[in-house]
Amino acid sequence: MSETVAAEVFRVARESIVVLPPPFDGVIAEARAQRRRRRRTVLASVAAAAAVVAGVGWAATRPPTEEPTDSRWTVIRQPNPVDVAWYAGGQLHLAKVTVAMPAIGDLVAVEDGAAFTDATGTVYFAAADGAVTELGRTGAQDRVAASDQTDWVAWVDPSGDVPRLVVHNLVSGEDFATRDLAEGGAVVAVDQARVYYTTPAGDFVWEPGQDPVRLERTGLLDVESGAQVYAADDGIDMVQAFFSTSLVRPGVGAMISPGGSFVLSRAGARATPFRPLLYAVRTGDRMRSGLSGGELALGATFGPNHTVSYLVAPRADLGSGPDLDGNTEPLVVLRTCDLTPVVCHDVIPLARRGERPLLAH
Repeated sequence: MSETVAAEVFRVARESIVVLPPPFDGVIAEARAQRRRRRRTVLASVAAAAAVVAGVGWAATRPPTEEPTDSRWTVIRQPNPVDVAWYAGGQLHLAKVTVAMPAIGDLVAVEDGAAFTDATGTVYFAAADGAVTELGRTGAQDRVAASDQTDWVAWVDPSGDVPRLVVHNLVSGEDFATRDLAEGGAVVAVDQARVYYTTPAGDFVWEPGQDPVRLERTGLLDVESGAQVYAADDGIDMVQAFFSTSLVRPGVGAMISPGGSFVLSRAGARATPFRPLLYAVRTGDRMRSGLSGGELALGATFGPNHTVSYLVAPRADLGSGPDLDGNTEPLVVLRTCDLTPVVCHDVIPLARRGERPLLAH
């Protein structure tokens, strides 16, 4: 392609980009249509170029103000289009800023910030202003738990002679409680100044300063506002002691919403992508998930105020191999839904660039 033709192509592409405020339903519809066309033809088009530019991420639609923190992190002042923390395209999106960083392992929201792990298992906290602090170490694939109520972050540190359960107070900036786990274990949740964790010897609840208490059963999956959910033989068991309810429903794995009103699980095996299952805790009623029959989720999480967010991809794009351009990644869309009633809108398409997009739990 000559320089003159290339310049004209990118001029037309640039002028064809329309920046819309959320929701970006029109952008997403066009991106999907262009992907279908890409699978049928090898001809490059100006429209496809526009979709790629739009798919790079929501950050490109607003003028950024960069603030260097140190050599590893770059902060961009930018409001989040959804009410949950998320990571994609080398950027961690918090409530008011994004932080450029390499791929991360686990991600848990804490107020307007988030705790996360890197590829080596180092635990960090990104504050609301984007300032990043190293907190400790855990396993590269291990879970971190946190609580907005106490500003605690908890993890299991396997690096010593004996694995230790660590509880860190973000306000004081100190590890204020630790406990040896001779047989190892994993943290499940922090709820109402209590830390829930599992070990080969059973599942426990620990209020720092007191002895841990063994739970009556194993298989704990999540705890929130007193509501608990366990793995059961036939699926998941949603337990709400205040209402004396225990309801078993189909599902694998589970997450409870802030306030303990809803449970999010998945159909089939513990694999990704998956079909999400959404239940009301008190009644056990299954709710509309917000995904159509032709879609699967690559991630799902609850936000505040009875919302749920998904990373959604067309089922037809998953596992279908490369298109004629050699593109192997499906179009991934960030979608958010209100739950009372279930009303959803697509926010922005994401360019995966070989990285795994991630929603904070």
